[in-house]
Amino acid sequence: FNFTTDNESVFECTYNNEEEFFDKDVLTSYVLSSSISCLWNKWIKTDVLKKAISLIPKNEEISASEDTIFVLLSYKYAKSYIHINNVYYIYNTTHSNAVRQSYEKIEQFRAILKGHNNAYSIIMSSFSTYELDRLNINDMYYNNCSYFVNRYRYCTDDVKKEAMEALYEHFSREVLQVATLKYLFPVYVNLKEAIAICIEIEKYENPDFE
Repeated sequence: FNFTTDNESVFECTYNNEEEFFDKDVLTSYVLSSSISCLWNKWIKTDVLKKAISLIPKNEEISASEDTIFVLLSYKYAKSYIHINNVYYIYNTTHSNAVRQSYEKIEQFRAILKGHNNAYSIIMSSFSTYELDRLNINDMYYNNCSYFVNRYRYCTDDVKKEAMEALYEHFSREVLQVATLKYLFPVYVNLKEAIAICIEIEKYENPDFE
């Protein structure tokens, strides 16, 4: 159900188990449209989060996409979901590699990619094919890829070659180009910029490409 108080709308839904969560169209649709990958705008009960963390192998590096994995795994154990369209936090990005204005060292860029493959392997093994389909996992994967391609744009020229190499360690050429043309464009770049990035992606694998 939905209700509104002044300018604040609230969405609330309860479910008895994981299967019911995925069977409720209204809940799944709403969750997918409300920044599912962001952990910093959610409050998750400690016991729920602990159960989610228990599914992550010890010493597994998941510093990239850690928000996505914690949020998705938490849905397996939660019994209700409430969304309020208001901001009750201050997100301090002062020292974050994720939003820096330039990457002058390859280590800075690699830091945001670290563990991305591990995180998605855990997600793929934690949900059934039906559940992954309901979560639009492919769409989520391309969207995440577009974020990394977008951050690649902030690499200095002397870092870009190594940064592209880092992208190729996590994504195929096709995925990188689709993410650029369908997800990065037109939100973050115009068509000319998107095509230029696709050419850079192509040239990394095919240096003679014209």
